[in-house]
Amino acid sequence: MAIFDELGERITEAGKTVLQKTRDTTENMRLKALIREEERNIRMQYEAMGALYAEIHGNDPEYRFAEAMSNVHASMARIAEYRAQITALQGAEECPYCGAAVPPDGQFCTVCGRKLSSDTHEDTSAAFCPKCGAAVKPDAVFCKACGEKL
Repeated sequence: MAIFDELGERITEAGKTVLQKTRDTTENMRLKALIREEERNIRMQYEAMGALYAEIHGNDPEYRFAEAMSNVHASMARIAEYRAQITALQGAEECPYCGAAVPPDGQFCTVCGRKLSSDTHEDTSAAFCPKCGAAVKPDAVFCKACGEKL
């Protein structure tokens, strides 16, 4: 009978070891998930800080940020151009007030609700940013694509 008692004790010890390793692995995975969540939170905060910096200093960044801001402005200009190409492919025009795509025969913008006229469309098509070439509203002070002062 002693052999069965000894075998039972070994099986019990092995079960306890497996159980502890399972608990350790579960805790390890939980902690790693918490770390990933905190790292994601940090990235989101950095992104928010960068966006705020760009909003405040976008046209006059510190020298260490000048290249990055230039790259952001260039990307914004390309995005504006791609959106203009999409609008043209859809046979639409751009609202001179909010930039939304509107049908060429539309009387009002479906996004901002302002009245559209053919004169307004003609005026805006002649206004372009001198830096990036994006279309701008005639009364705009800054380019919506690159932030350049007009």
